[in-house]
Amino acid sequence: MITSRRWSPEPAAARAAVAIVVDATVERRLTHAPDPILARHVANLSLISGTSGLRPDLDLAQGQPIAAALGEMIAFDGVTRLEPCVAPFVGTPSEVW
Repeated sequence: MITSRRWSPEPAAARAAVAIVVDATVERRLTHAPDPILARHVANLSLISGTSGLRPDLDLAQGQPIAAALGEMIAFDGVTRLEPCVAPFVGTPSEVW
């Protein structure tokens, strides 16, 4: 059984997700179908550079959505950071008692 850690809205988690997506895009390990919504949201996304790295700028101008771009980052981050875990026991009540 495999599970991923939960994505956190904390700046450190956002910076990690941005770094993973940027690296994968530059290295051509991450591409997407020509989806006009995702392309528009990625085009609207701006990044803030700080002392600890890049993170998404969530101060949005009206009419410039970025939800699909953020969703892509969160999903890709979650898929690439999978960690093994112990599967819980699943059985019938007679097996449990």
